Amino acid sequence: MKIRWIEGAILALFVSALAPGLMAQERSEDEPEGIRITGTVVDMSSGAIVPAASLELVPADGWDASHQALTDEDGRFEFLDVPPGMFQLELQALGYHEMAEEIEVGERGPVDLRIEIVPQALELEPVVVTVTRRGYLERAGFYNRRQRGVGTHLTRDQFVQRASFQVSDVFRTIPGARVTERPGLGRTADVSFRGGCRPDVFIDGIQTVPGTSVDEVLAVQDVEAIEVYRGATVPVEFSRGTCGAVVVWTREPGQGTQPFSWRRLLAGAGFVAGALLLTR
Repeated sequence: MKIRWIEGAILALFVSALAPGLMAQERSEDEPEGIRITGTVVDMSSGAIVPAASLELVPADGWDASHQALTDEDGRFEFLDVPPGMFQLELQALGYHEMAEEIEVGERGPVDLRIEIVPQALELEPVVVTVTRRGYLERAGFYNRRQRGVGTHLTRDQFVQRASFQVSDVFRTIPGARVTERPGLGRTADVSFRGGCRPDVFIDGIQTVPGTSVDEVLAVQDVEAIEVYRGATVPVEFSRGTCGAVVVWTREPGQGTQPFSWRRLLAGAGFVAGALLLTR
């Protein structure tokens, strides 16, 4: 079992400087005290989602009640209010090996699981579980917007599979998006939608200066997730024009990024300048 903990992004510092408390969320008294665990069950050999898989979290001490879930048509499941401690994660799905894996639930969440199970005909290890903490994306509303089924949402794992050397390369695989190389030194491209219109670009919730290319301010290793909306599908929090919006969420230093870069510093300065111009 491989465990990775992914936090927020360095550009969130510029968000707090512009609008203190903009992205912070306080836990309400009505919210459960336990951890929210979500995840996806997929076929290891094909990567296809596995619906109707039965999952159960059984406490190791045997005292507390177990937590049960069933994957939906998108292979997604959810456990709510899970207390910290050791659990036995048991999974059953028609046509696949049964799984029993011991996991530890910490005191901080939320937690997102990716569970890869093996068809019974394959001679492989029965399960690979990847545990990923993406509390930053949870607080930013990324998963809630993805569940609405509007727009295109790419997590880091999907982004790495599609992207090449530049951030703009990922848009070559998105229907309705067009990537145009800019002339001159360096490899920078502009992203446009049908009709040639340029979408608004947001980085960590802050709108960039109009005309900014994502390649100018971000490298592939900086990106944690991307949201792409066209026309009237743009959520109200990112609705500035009629063309659409590209929303990029960046990674925290130490999670595959450089701890400091002039590119990020210049990007942050550009956001501050743009925000000041827009508020005049």
